[in-house]
Amino acid sequence: MNVLIVKLSAIGDVIHALPVSYAIKETFPEARVTWAVEPPARELLVDNPYIDEILLFEKKKFKSFGGFIENFGPFRQKLRAGRFDVALDLQGLGKSAAIAWFSGAPRRLGTCNMRELSDKISTPVRGPHAEGHIV
Repeated sequence: MNVLIVKLSAIGDVIHALPVSYAIKETFPEARVTWAVEPPARELLVDNPYIDEILLFEKKKFKSFGGFIENFGPFRQKLRAGRFDVALDLQGLGKSAAIAWFSGAPRRLGTCNMRELSDKISTPVRGPHAEGHIV
């Protein structure tokens, strides 16, 4: 099973999401876990034994129209090469939902409080602690 975790930015948010990779590997030891992240939080994921690959999303390169045209194709190819079975959108925003969508994963799951129409791309998961602290 190939799993894509999408939690792009905010160092504290990425730290809060780290247990997800551990839980996946503990439940599915054979799973291959790839994490999509922006450069500022990348170092938090390096050498993590529960993450097999880090996919760097360099948001700055996508800011201009020309930058988007130049970088979208190669980034999408990297996403598709993962042959993901599931994408977990832990960010719940438009850009993270787009990454989950373009990954080609047939199953896309997100948090219960998704915004920017990301709940139209990924299925929100609502557990018993949905109203509690993010951790």
